[in-house]
Amino acid sequence: MLEGRLDIRLGERENHVVLEPGQSAFVPLDTPHRFWNGSAEPVVFVTEIRPARKMEQSLRAEYGLARDGKTNEKGVPTNVFELALLYALSESYLVGMPQFLQEGVFGALARIARWRGYDPEFSEYTKPNGLVEGQRPPSRTSPGTLTVLTAMLALFLLLLLWRRGHRKRTR
Repeated sequence: MLEGRLDIRLGERENHVVLEPGQSAFVPLDTPHRFWNGSAEPVVFVTEIRPARKMEQSLRAEYGLARDGKTNEKGVPTNVFELALLYALSESYLVGMPQFLQEGVFGALARIARWRGYDPEFSEYTKPNGLVEGQRPPSRTSPGTLTVLTAMLALFLLLLLWRRGHRKRTR
């Protein structure tokens, strides 16, 4: 931590810490976690992500979407296809929902997004000169009703399968 206070939750909800300047935290690989600024004051910190893969690219895309007004007040993309592509790019998942379920739903939506012409690399935010020559610009159309209904149906079916499997394991 360099400036301000940073809230971090590691694993379970009870494991909440607040870092102040000079302090640090370590998050083991595959540990559910989140961090946020719980105050109105600016926070400045340095983070190292190993293996990084495409995390920097996904953060640039996320901040670009937010800057362009394409996220909600919590910074979540409002376009479900951009959300799915961002999850695929960052290899991050939500805590509380089984990873296989998220990979299935977001993976299907990401495939639909690529098919519709969305840029899975978010080049306008991640490349120095935006899109590379010959590449189609990201689609700015809102998802069609049929596509949204298909995605909702897929999510519903996956949730049913997960609950069914979860009940069998708990008996």
